[in-house]
Amino acid sequence: MKLLALLLAACCAAVSVPAFADVLPPQAADAATRLRNNPNAYDRVDNFCNGKKKGDACTLPGNLFEGGGEGTCVNEINRSTYVLEMSCQRPGSVYIDRKLPDDGFVHDEGLCRQQAQEQAAAGGAPTVTRWNCKPLDPTPADRFCQGKEVGNACTVELRYQGQLSQAEGTCQQITERQGFYYQGRRTMTRDVIRCEPQRTVTRTFTPATWWQKLTQ
Repeated sequence: MKLLALLLAACCAAVSVPAFADVLPPQAADAATRLRNNPNAYDRVDNFCNGKKKGDACTLPGNLFEGGGEGTCVNEINRSTYVLEMSCQRPGSVYIDRKLPDDGFVHDEGLCRQQAQEQAAAGGAPTVTRWNCKPLDPTPADRFCQGKEVGNACTVELRYQGQLSQAEGTCQQITERQGFYYQGRRTMTRDVIRCEPQRTVTRTFTPATWWQKLTQ
């Protein structure tokens, strides 16, 4: 039985690395390899975890709405820069039921231009409308900014780890983005008015020092 258990463990270890690598772009291969070889590795660290180690407790300033709260120092691959970062991460996420409509996202300029050309070529005959190219009018507002103007004060209701609370903010016009795939990765956008925090957590990163690299 011991031999069987060891064989199973070895098999699991053998398949874990390719499975991890499959979800990362090729540019992140080096970072993925270094993280596999050293689970504590990082190239840069944020201002809330500087001087700490992976797994240490950390604190983000501000209330929950502003991104504040108690967290843990976590290292991971940044999917934009493909470097290893250690940063203070708050567990879970804040849920806000804004009651905004699901639609209204405008497809990218290239698809809209292509659709307009097809409609013009049809000479007014009915054509298939595949892409939404017209923004919602008026700009939709969430339930906390209904009847308010941009810049007005608002109070948002949020849920975090099963607890309801409220926080103050201001009504701001925000551009929301949603990814989709058609002949490559693309992005849809829409403007909405949402109750947003007046300030958010400011995170800055510094390169790991030689001592930090030595003790990782």
